[in-house]
Amino acid sequence: MKKIICIHAHFSNIHYLTELFQKEKTLALEHYVMTDFLDQITTDNLTNFIEKKIEENVVGVIITCTMYSNLIKQKLILNKPILRVEDPLIAHILANPHKKSLIFSNPKTVKETIKKIDIAYLEKNLALDYEVHIVPDAFDLILTNQKMAYQKALLNYLYLNNDGFSGDIYLMQLSMAIISKEQLTEFGFPIFTILDSLDAIVKQELLTR
Repeated sequence: MKKIICIHAHFSNIHYLTELFQKEKTLALEHYVMTDFLDQITTDNLTNFIEKKIEENVVGVIITCTMYSNLIKQKLILNKPILRVEDPLIAHILANPHKKSLIFSNPKTVKETIKKIDIAYLEKNLALDYEVHIVPDAFDLILTNQKMAYQKALLNYLYLNNDGFSGDIYLMQLSMAIISKEQLTEFGFPIFTILDSLDAIVKQELLTR
C-alpha cells in the first residue's frame, strides 16, 4: 500500500487530510505531530526526522505547518516530493488579478511565508497587490485544543474588520479552515482557504506516483 507521511504542529490538522484522502482505499496516511518542537526545530533535525520515516512505499510528504514548511526549501527528500499545504494557495494568490488581504493567525509564520510570496511575485514580474493581517491572540487557542474558541476568534475578527480588508481574502494557514464554507459564504465576498486549492495539487503531485 502506498503511504504519505504527514507532518503537523498540532493534532487539529489531521482530520483535514483524513477527509481529503478518505476515498483513497489503497493509500495510508502516517501522521506525526510535533507540537513540542515549534520553537526549537531546525531545518537539519526536521529533514533528518523525515528521512528516517521514508520507506520504499512512501510516495510523498505533506507538511501542514507553515513554520515547518518554511524550514524545508528543497522539493525532494530522498527523491520523495515535499508538498507544503500553503504552496497551492500561494499559486492561487499569484493567479488572482484582484487585490488581496492575507490573514494569519500565527504571527511566527508571517515573515517567512511573506518572503516566499514576495519571491514568487518577483519571479513572475508582478507588482505586490496584497495586505497582511494577523488575528491577535488566536493561535494559542488551537494549540491548546480550544477549537470552538479558535473558530469564534477567527469569525469575530472577520466580522469586526470586514470593512478594512482590501480585495479578496485569503486565510493563510490550514488550521483556519476550521471555518466552514457555509460560514464563509455569509460574508458575501470571496474568502479562500488552503483547502480550496489543496485537493487538485495533491492528486497531481502525489497520487500519480
